[in-house]
Parts: sequence; structure tokens; C-alpha cells
Amino acid sequence: MDDSKSKQFSEKRDIYDDINKHIHDKTAYHIAALYGLRRTGKSALMEQLIRCNQDYDYTALIVCSKKDSIDDLYDVLDKNKCIKFFYIDEITRMDDFFEGCNVLADVYANKGKKIVIAGANSLELRLAQGHGLHDKIELFHTTYIPFGEYQRILNGTIDDYIESGGTLTDGEVFESFEKCTEYINAAITDNMLHGLMQLYKQRELSFALGELLCNDQAETYVNKFIESYNRKFAEEIIDGKFDFRDVFNASDCMWSNRKNDRIAEELQKLLIEMDVIYPAADEGEMIFLQPGMRYAQLKWIFNSLRKTKAWKEIPHDEKAAVEKQLKHKSKKKMLDDILYLESLMKVNKQNADG
Repeated sequence: MDDSKSKQFSEKRDIYDDINKHIHDKTAYHIAALYGLRRTGKSALMEQLIRCNQDYDYTALIVCSKKDSIDDLYDVLDKNKCIKFFYIDEITRMDDFFEGCNVLADVYANKGKKIVIAGANSLELRLAQGHGLHDKIELFHTTYIPFGEYQRILNGTIDDYIESGGTLTDGEVFESFEKCTEYINAAITDNMLHGLMQLYKQRELSFALGELLCNDQAETYVNKFIESYNRKFAEEIIDGKFDFRDVFNASDCMWSNRKNDRIAEELQKLLIEMDVIYPAADEGEMIFLQPGMRYAQLKWIFNSLRKTKAWKEIPHDEKAAVEKQLKHKSKKKMLDDILYLESLMKVNKQNADG
């Protein structure tokens, strides 16, 4: 077994016990799906489950490739009848996964095979659940990493969490605007477009999202849409001290005001489904479940303010104080959102646990 992924972190995710309980529940005949964005520990969780349970003679780890088909997967399961636990990683790499996932539940999981699946294109797993797998698949969300868990696993401070939290890495994912954009493209935009393609194949794609899928500017659209939330956040922080029209051109500023755009409405729903954003206490505002994503974009926005006429008019000896104030206000507001989100998530979990 390749150790590279499991060495990302040695401590277990908070969700580990829930997944472990599920796969050893003799009455649970549905598939466990690790549902989350890239670099949130799905593959490492699988390897930890295998190592900790040590049922090696009855366990198989399968990593799918683009060359594989769902029939290849069925063939592996059929030829290994003595195997009880199947961990299937990167399952969404297979083009026909969406059409064939029902069989995994009806033929294999329903006969006692314990199946745990994960894939980088997590939206496909969510859509599969709603496409004939309502009571046959259970999603275990991995994207949201609360501060306590982040601190326990990565030994990070609250400043570390605000500035780069959201993945189980050393923080390089959100260390710059450019790297943050790369992550958004790979973890969110590509993920979303794969899911929309499945809806298109099933003739269930709405007209609005069909426009997005057919638009060769989809990547730019999604990036600008995500960015618009953080521009609104930044506007509240600067409180009228700067005119955003001095920073961004007129067409860019339109992204903050597309409340009636059909694509925007459906895109927001998808981002909530994918655990990218979550509605805040203030109506219309959104909290980012990966705070580092928001902070990386805020840094870029504040750096852009330095090019404005209003910034140049600030006395030189006052600029450092202004920058410090912007940073302080940003972190304070983000911390308020983090506390709200953590409290809400705890209440939701308590309600779910009964």
C-alpha cells in the first residue's frame, strides 16, 4: 500500500468514528461515501480505516483510473468473494460510474459487502445519491474542518486557521491568490462541471445550468462568482473608504449585483451542496467553509486597493495603521462567522444524533 497519502496527517478526523461505526454495523446495507473537496483527507481516511481495523485478509483497496469502467469494478468484486470490506477510491474517474452505481448498492452492498467510496468529483456522488440511491448511500462530509479539529491534527493557531485553514495540508493551498485560484479550478469548477455533465446525460440539466456548461467561460464565471462574495465581504470591511470602481472595471463590478441571474441562483445552490459556502446569520451573506479561501481573496483585494487614488492620498505614515486595521477587522468578522458556523454545526449534529 502506498503510504504517501496517509502520511498527510497521523491523527484521525473527527468523522472517523462515524464511518468506522457504519462499516461495522451489520444492519447497514448501504454504501458509505466520503464526500468532500480535494485535500480534505478522503484517501487518508480510507487508509486509516484499513490500518486500524487490520482485517487485511478480508479487505481490498481499489484505486480507479480513467481507463477503468464500472464493469471492471464489478469483475474485481465478483472475483474476490472472500473480501468483505471494499474501499474504492477515485471512483468518479470512471465515465460510467454514475449509471452503474445502483448495482454497487443493490447487488453487492445489499448482500453484505461493506463498500466505502470516494472521488475528487464529489458532486457526482451527491447527485448519485439523489438519482436512485436515496436510501442506499450515506454521505460522510469531509470538507468542513472545524478549528478544534484543525488544531488537533495540524497543531495550528486560530490565525493559521483563518489565513490558510480548510485543507489538511501545511497551508500552501491558500498562500497566494494564484494558488487559491488553482485550487478553486481543480476542486470546485472541474468538480461542478463533471457533475453537470452527468445531469446533462440524464436529461435533468436546467436551462440555466445548461448555459453554464455550454459556456467556454465557465471557469471564469465560477471564479468571479466565488470572488463576488468576498468582494461584498471586503466592501463591508473598508466601509466606504475606497471606491471599488477604482479597483475593478465596470463589468467586474457587475458580479456583485446579479441577484436575479438564473445561473447565479442555481450556482449558489450547487456551492452550498458542495460544502463550499454556507448561509450566514445575516441574510444574503455567505460563510466559506474553508476560511483560507476567503482570506486569500481578501488579501488580493486589499493589495489591489494600494493602486487606487484614495490609497495614494493617505499620508505615508498612516498607511501601515490602515492596513493593520483592515487586517484586524477582516479577521474579527471571519472569527465571528467561524464561531457562528461551529455553533450551528454542533447543534445540527446533536439533532441528527437524537
